[in-house]
Amino acid sequence: FVGRIQLRATLNDNPANPVWFDIGTVIGDGANITTGVFPQTIQGNFTYVRARVDIALGALQFINYNH
Repeated sequence: FVGRIQLRATLNDNPANPVWFDIGTVIGDGANITTGVFPQTIQGNFTYVRARVDIALGALQFINYNH
């Protein structure tokens, strides 16, 4: 795919109004084709974790998140 993937987290316990911040390494640059598996280990005490995906072209098959 062509795009960017960024993991984000919050410490807020209210899911209606979280303040998200970026964690981990950005995958892809938004301009060049990115393929492959990109494992990351992230340590922290987060309330919620999500992935922000900006796709310009192609598709993302899945994000596997284990905790």
